[in-house]
Amino acid sequence: MKGEVLKKLRDSKHLTQNQLAKELNISGSSIRMYETNKRTPTLETAKAIAEFFNVTVEDLDDIDCIEGNDKASLAVVDKLIDKLIESNIITDVNNIDPDTEELIAYAVKLQIDKKIKEKS
Repeated sequence: MKGEVLKKLRDSKHLTQNQLAKELNISGSSIRMYETNKRTPTLETAKAIAEFFNVTVEDLDDIDCIEGNDKASLAVVDKLIDKLIESNIITDVNNIDPDTEELIAYAVKLQIDKKIKEKS
């Protein structure tokens, strides 16, 4: 598991390390060590982390998955943003910061993955 992936996932839910630790029933120091790559979680803990964030254990090693660099996901996000603008939910495209755009891409990708898994 890459520590930066866990940190991005945790940040996406606006959780502190201690809040995430509480959710997973592990220590805050464990989360800190995972995020700094000083310790690797057990398979059981990795599964719990993946389940909590609605990703696969394999995704925990894949920073590209988390960063939303997948072109298909970005195309979906572009369409979503167009719809948000058309419906006046977003009225000023220049006021959407890059972090919000990335969060939208990330959220859409997670939902797509979830729907695909549900259909399987």
